Amino acid sequence: MTEPADERTTVQIRMDGQERNATLTLTRTPWEDPSLWQLRLVCGDRHWQGSGHDVFTALLDLMSHLDPDQVLIGVNGARPDAWPSGMAAQMSGGLIVYLLPPKWTRDRPPTARTLDPAPLAVVGTLTDKDTYRRAWQATIGHQ
Repeated sequence: MTEPADERTTVQIRMDGQERNATLTLTRTPWEDPSLWQLRLVCGDRHWQGSGHDVFTALLDLMSHLDPDQVLIGVNGARPDAWPSGMAAQMSGGLIVYLLPPKWTRDRPPTARTLDPAPLAVVGTLTDKDTYRRAWQATIGHQ
């Protein structure tokens, strides 16, 4: 069986208080596990890796390794307001996220590609994502 081609892209990160370019590699490994996605981030001699059953959960796993090093990654999925619905994650393989408004509305929120670039000014840590999601969920039904 042939290996799938890796998808590599250059992303901005903030590390040691400085903005830098890094290489983000996305790999799907169907020969090992048809639902395993891997992300690898490399900047100079530093590297981090995450994996998951879809791209978004692989990004969350990657962020769990970036957070202790105080590294932010400039992709849409790292925004505190970015989260897929269960169905969106399943249908897109976690490649698409919703950009949730500060308060729940009946309107469908805009979507973005999980690994597309986002300004470092709008991304956050896993704690930021969890805090935002909890606050957003608390507004459901309170219009």
